[in-house]
Amino acid sequence: MTIGELDRRIEIYNVSTSANSYGELTRSYSLFRTVWAAIEWKGGSEKMDESEILPGIRKILDYLKQNNIPFALGSASKNARRILKQINLYEDFDAIVDGTDVSKAKPDPEVFLIAAVKLGVQAHNCVVFEDALAGVRAANAGNMTSIGIGSASVLGEADHVFNDFTEIELEFIEKLLRNEK
Repeated sequence: MTIGELDRRIEIYNVSTSANSYGELTRSYSLFRTVWAAIEWKGGSEKMDESEILPGIRKILDYLKQNNIPFALGSASKNARRILKQINLYEDFDAIVDGTDVSKAKPDPEVFLIAAVKLGVQAHNCVVFEDALAGVRAANAGNMTSIGIGSASVLGEADHVFNDFTEIELEFIEKLLRNEK
């Protein structure tokens, strides 16, 4: 069964059953989806390369490097370092904080606060790009500027929201660096 097929079954089940049964099914579905994603990811991770880098990210990282602005990766994944090596971005980052470095999950700001310390930067001078609400909340709790990447309806708590990195102009990054709103 694929994720899409399971999604359709959940939709049909939601229409034809009680809320309690639906809740039980969706909890099971969540676990299944997590396991399925891990299997798919594990199977594909060995083949990852630079083509996996999302459009627009390279432009921003290159700009930061050229202007000597330190940047870090803050991720809950315990595989972040390995993935960065596979896509040839590992050496670009000044600091990497991943699931092996933290004891608290987002929305706790621990991952971002540790990254700020490793960069030698005060938290209020940090900008966090996040694609999940928990990460946006973690950035906000850490007194950092939050940039949501994805749907504004989901990431509306972010200070700024873009559909993807290609929408971010370098002039916007420059304004952030000058602390202009």
